[in-house]
Amino acid sequence: MEPFKNLIIDEFRDKAKGFAATEFKFSHSGNIKIDKLSKIPLKNDIIKVKVTFIDKDFNTLLTSTLSFENNVLSKTTAKKMVNVAPKELENRFNVAKKSIVSLIMDEYMEKLSDIQTKINDLKSYYGESGIIPHEFKGEQVKIAEDNNGKNKSKFDM
Repeated sequence: MEPFKNLIIDEFRDKAKGFAATEFKFSHSGNIKIDKLSKIPLKNDIIKVKVTFIDKDFNTLLTSTLSFENNVLSKTTAKKMVNVAPKELENRFNVAKKSIVSLIMDEYMEKLSDIQTKINDLKSYYGESGIIPHEFKGEQVKIAEDNNGKNKSKFDM
């Protein structure tokens, strides 16, 4: 992954002079296009790489997005490349693709876990049968988990 990131940094180094740090964000999307000749729908996977250059005072110097459609740079992105050959960047992308996909997957799994926690909390609040018993009057009391004996008072008898 580092050679891929370094190649992107080399491409934008001239535009972001004096940068102190970079931030990379990856995203995945998909779309379906119909082939003009055969009229067959084709699925396109798009990976977008957003790079942000930041100076030592935490000001954003430059933000740019590279788009890879089915592992190939989009034509508009390839035409804008000045310092790096588009084919070389595509080769480095293909080497780093597994790491990039795992980063995106980890981010989605974290979001899924957060949403599942919120759903479970809402189900717990709503109750099993859908009606909160009169004894609770809308308040729910949960007992905190035991810390395996930590913070317990011990008494000698």
